[in-house]
Amino acid sequence: MQYENHIKELVAWFEQNQYEPWQVDHTHPTPQEFVRIIKNEFAKYISADFIDNRFALPPGFAEYIQIMPATYLYNKGWIKFFDAKNILECSDYYLSSYVEDTMVFLEEDNDFKGGIFWVPFGEWSDKHTYYICCDKASPDFGMVVDAHDNNPGCNKDFVNSDYNWNSFMTFIEARDFG
Repeated sequence: MQYENHIKELVAWFEQNQYEPWQVDHTHPTPQEFVRIIKNEFAKYISADFIDNRFALPPGFAEYIQIMPATYLYNKGWIKFFDAKNILECSDYYLSSYVEDTMVFLEEDNDFKGGIFWVPFGEWSDKHTYYICCDKASPDFGMVVDAHDNNPGCNKDFVNSDYNWNSFMTFIEARDFG
């Protein structure tokens, strides 16, 4: 696990900076179980073959899934970072709100090269969601975006936004949350 120490440092940083663990649960799905479950969520909207050919966890995110001991809240929930269990619990809401829109967008714009598979893993305020691109066929693979009342799957401008990081590791090392 190449990124294990980075994730452990992030958890320690949360605890040193008054982030509060919420819904602590030490029964995490493994990264493989997480992928199976999230693929099943996507399969409600997209064919399984399409998903199998394109969905993958970016570097560092598998370790995050495995190590994150709880969802962490800051300032009474102003900022949230989800553990694997909460990512899966909220994914149905996020996926239903954007996957179908993304597929319609792709039909309208065949030149779109952005990622289709974006997984939410945190949020801040009442309108910002952190997504990571898990679409290995996209040049956005591994990118993290702060989507303000929007979703990255059907908005080309996210890749040129001030609110993105080129990798998950860049995002967590920046510690520029909210």
